[in-house]
Amino acid sequence: ASPRQQGRQELTLQVCVAGNRGAGKSAVLQAALDEAAALGGAGPREEADGLQIQSTSCEYRGIRVHLDLIEFPADERYLQLLTHFATSAACVVLVASLADPACASSLEERVELLGGPPRRGLLVVCGPLGPAAAAERRQRFEALQALAA
Repeated sequence: ASPRQQGRQELTLQVCVAGNRGAGKSAVLQAALDEAAALGGAGPREEADGLQIQSTSCEYRGIRVHLDLIEFPADERYLQLLTHFATSAACVVLVASLADPACASSLEERVELLGGPPRRGLLVVCGPLGPAAAAERRQRFEALQALAA
C-alpha cells in the first residue's frame, strides 16, 4: 500500500479466477462484485482476448482498494497466461464443480502448471454435498480436499 498526499492509503490487487467451463467462475466473481458494491464499489467490465476483466474500487477500513478480477477461460491456450498472472496476483481462486467428473483432474493440472499450490490461493467448490448427494459427488469432493491439503 502506498500513502497518498492526503494521508489516505491505496491498495491495488489482481485476483485470478480459473476453473473448468461451467464450474461457477462467473458466479464467484459476481458474489465478490456484489460484496464490493455493498462497500460502495463500482467499475467497468471488459474483455481482452477472451479474458473477462472486472475492475472495481471500494473503501475498506480506511483504505481505498482497487481490485481487478480476471476470469480465465477454461481453454487450454489460456493456461500459460494463468501461470504468468498468478505469480504476481494477490490471490488465485480455483473454482470446481462437483457436477463435473473431471473437476479434480483438471484442477490438479492447473496446480501443476502453477508449480504447486498458489502461495495465496483459494479453492471454491460449487455444488450440493448434503445427505442426498450422490456417492460420486462425495468422492469428487474428497479428491478436491486432498488436492487442497
